[in-house]
Amino acid sequence: MTLKKKIENFFEYKFSKGPTKIYSKIFGRNVKNKKQHLFVRTAKKLGLNIIIIGPHQDKTIKLDCTHFPLPHEEALEYLNQSQFYVDTSTFEGFGMTPVEAAFLNKPTIASDIYVHKEVLGNYPLYFKSGDIHDLCNKIKILINNDYEIDKNSLRLIKKKYSIENCTNKLKEYIEWVF
Repeated sequence: MTLKKKIENFFEYKFSKGPTKIYSKIFGRNVKNKKQHLFVRTAKKLGLNIIIIGPHQDKTIKLDCTHFPLPHEEALEYLNQSQFYVDTSTFEGFGMTPVEAAFLNKPTIASDIYVHKEVLGNYPLYFKSGDIHDLCNKIKILINNDYEIDKNSLRLIKKKYSIENCTNKLKEYIEWVF
C-alpha cells in the first residue's frame, strides 16, 4: 500500500468515527528548530486533531500525534485540505511552507521570528516564539473566526514570490554575473 493511500485511509477512518475534524497539519522536517512539539502540546490542550507530514529527520524527537513522512511535493495537497497552517520555527533560512500556505489562501499562525516578518509581512497572525499560551490564544482566534487575512499582504506575497517574478530575478542575477 502506498503512503498516499495510507494517509487517505487514515482520514477515512478518523472521519468515520464521528464528527472529528483535522484542523491543521504540520509540514516540514522534524528537527529541533521547528519546535513542532509546541504545536502538538497546544493542539492537545485545545482538543484539536492534527497530523505531521514531512520527514522525521531527528529520531530523538518524539511527538504525540500521527506522522506521515510524505515528500514535500505531495504534501501541498494536504496543506490545502487543512483549516489553517501553523509555523512554530525558532529559526528559518527562508520558510517556504508559509509562503505556500499564502498561495493557498490558508490562514496562518507563525512565530514572530525575523524571517517570518520579513517574508510574510502582515499576512499571518504572529505568536511570541516559544510561548504556548500565546500560540493557544492565536489558534482560538482562528477557530472562532475572529481573524481576517490581510488581503493586501497576501497580494504582495503572491506577487513577490510568483514564478514569473522569481524567474525574472534569477535572469537578472545571471545576466549580472555573466
